[in-house]
Amino acid sequence: MNHHFCCRASVSNHVHCSDPQMNHHFCCRAPISNHVHCSDPQMNHHFCCRASVSNHVHCSDPQMNHHFCCRAPISNHVHCSDPQKNHHFCCRAPISNHVHCSNPQMN
Repeated sequence: MNHHFCCRASVSNHVHCSDPQMNHHFCCRAPISNHVHCSDPQMNHHFCCRASVSNHVHCSDPQMNHHFCCRAPISNHVHCSDPQKNHHFCCRAPISNHVHCSNPQMN
């Protein structure tokens, strides 16, 4: 697996990506380090996921409840910073039920 995506998952022990069309990307809790690398500096619900996809990733939320951002050269989408020069995607969600990734450019 050379493409790692963030996704929503009801099970915290493994990643469940429900987007085979690569249109919507979500973050999830994933303690599997060589599958998805999640970072939680505040030990709360700030997660980031690794992905090796750059150009064809776009952010969208059909429920219009959450704002997700991804690293993509699209003007109308929100850009996440990548200080480690890797493919890190951050997500934001206003509900504590979902993961909430920090985004320094969106504070």
